[in-house]
Parts: sequence; C-alpha cells; structure tokens
Amino acid sequence: MSEHPHSALVRRGYEAFGKGDRETLRSLLTADCVHHVPGGSRVSGHYKGQDNILDLYRELGELTGGTLRVGLRASTPTAAGT
Repeated sequence: MSEHPHSALVRRGYEAFGKGDRETLRSLLTADCVHHVPGGSRVSGHYKGQDNILDLYRELGELTGGTLRVGLRASTPTAAGT
C-alpha cells in the first residue's frame, strides 16, 4: 500500500523544518495559513500567513539555541476513524 499524498506532504514539511529549509516550508503553506501556539509563553498566539509562521519557526530555533527537534509519531485510528 502506497503512502497517502497528504502523509507525504506532512513528512516533507517535518523534514524541511528539521533542516531549516524555509523555501520548502513556504511552498507547503498556503497564503492564508494559521498556526496556533496555545498557552501563555513568549511564543503563544495566532500566527497568520506564511511570513509570520516562518518567523515563528525561526524564533523557536533561536530561543532553543538550535536544539529544537520535531518528529512524527505513528498514531492508531480511534473507533470514530480519526
């Protein structure tokens, strides 16, 4: 069974994030995208648009001294199919 196209896009995004590949990330984000960071931290809030989201990712790298790592985990579908 081949990988679903959406899964391939998500995987590509995570790989680009890990490499700091802003151009690939930009190509995967729509112009009207929104990234929400919950909580009350310095980076909490709503980030709207490609530039603001890419700036968030840059800031996360700076705040962690370049040690931030992201990865995918396999999930098991629930009874509702999600």
